[in-house]
Amino acid sequence: MISALGRQAQQNFSELEPHLQELTKQISRTERDNLAKILGEIYLNQRHILEGGDASIEVEGKKYDVWLHSDRPITDVEKSMAQWLKDDYNAMGQQVAVYASTIFANKLDREESYKIKELKQELSKSKDKVSNGTYALPIQPGLPPQDWYLGKLVPSLATRGLEKYRTSVRNILPEGIRQSENDSESVNFVLTRWRTSSDSQLKNLSSRLNIAIWLAKYLKFIIAGSILLFSSWTISEVGEIKARTARQDTEVSRPSSSSTTTKPRPEPSNKPQPQINPFVNLRYPQSVCGDSIEMAESYPVEFFPVYSPQLNSINLIRGRYCRDALEMTRDKNGITFRSVQIASFVSLERAQLFKEFIEAREPGINLEIGEPTVVPRPQ
Repeated sequence: MISALGRQAQQNFSELEPHLQELTKQISRTERDNLAKILGEIYLNQRHILEGGDASIEVEGKKYDVWLHSDRPITDVEKSMAQWLKDDYNAMGQQVAVYASTIFANKLDREESYKIKELKQELSKSKDKVSNGTYALPIQPGLPPQDWYLGKLVPSLATRGLEKYRTSVRNILPEGIRQSENDSESVNFVLTRWRTSSDSQLKNLSSRLNIAIWLAKYLKFIIAGSILLFSSWTISEVGEIKARTARQDTEVSRPSSSSTTTKPRPEPSNKPQPQINPFVNLRYPQSVCGDSIEMAESYPVEFFPVYSPQLNSINLIRGRYCRDALEMTRDKNGITFRSVQIASFVSLERAQLFKEFIEAREPGINLEIGEPTVVPRPQ
């Protein structure tokens, strides 16, 4: 069935294409592979009859038009494969499209790409010959360089650890540089093909030549930059040495005094030193805030409570500072009202410092210090 449909699709692909895509859901793996191969043959046939190119190439006995100065028109089967690839509802069709596209590349596209680059290089050579009379190259191909840079330094660095390839790299390097300057994509294509070869020597030669071409282009700039940095560092060091020597000479030339001058000691400052709030360095929230009775230096002890008259501040106080803050009733000027007691301290000074600490961190809260509670000496 697949073969029969394939023969019909060669003549009427546009009409049969939707049926072929739907068919991929129903056929076996082997039949899908056969369908991909048939699509490959259809592609070669459509490419063969495609006309209007700038030149033609021959691949396996067939001629194909190629476009050197513009994009090639897309064949019907290429358009269909692009659509199949985007159809997430037909996974089998997507797999066939991937396989068929791979066949397109293996049968024609890679060879076409390579030959197009060759044709462009030939055109470039012809233009140079017409305009200049001779085809000038920075390095004459075929003659290994003998200078210290391309003949010795670059091949030595590129083949470090694989010295047996040094002669080969030195011999090939001029042509590699020339091709890279004219068409770097062609060089990358060739080197990639060599690196995927089953020949281990060709793989090693390819990797070393790739390194050599890179070094030939950029090593001179690295060397020049290193020399410039070293020169700048040397000039800076010499200048620093001269400056130190001049300072030492100046100190030696100063007249010495027979009497020792004692520098007056600075008078102690009468300015009050800023007080560090002890509550700033504590970790919050604390389970229990305030002072304990053990902190008292003498009895009776006065505990000064710190309040917040804002009842809605209790959750903030508990969450950020004192988990033991509680609502309580207090009297002020004969009036009873509810407020939040945060903590109590054994001195008015410590209560004031705690009040300032909270108010500085929470501008929306105004605290008050209440009347002290007197604790007598324990019996």
